[in-house]
Amino acid sequence: MHGGGIAGLAPDEIPAILRRGERVLNQQETRGYGQSGPTVIFNVKDADSVRRSRSQLAADAARVLAMGRRGS
Repeated sequence: MHGGGIAGLAPDEIPAILRRGERVLNQQETRGYGQSGPTVIFNVKDADSVRRSRSQLAADAARVLAMGRRGS
């Protein structure tokens, strides 16, 4: 039998009401969501503009990723 808190729950447990298809993540799964890298989005007009500016796009992506690693 648990002691303290809401009847039937341990002190570090809380009740949850979920909808079909929803689930609860454990602490390890929750931490895992913060482990992914940053998302970099480039808005371009057409393939030719990407080809012409690919070195600038690469430099921008490297800069953004470096900022993400530093936590900026």
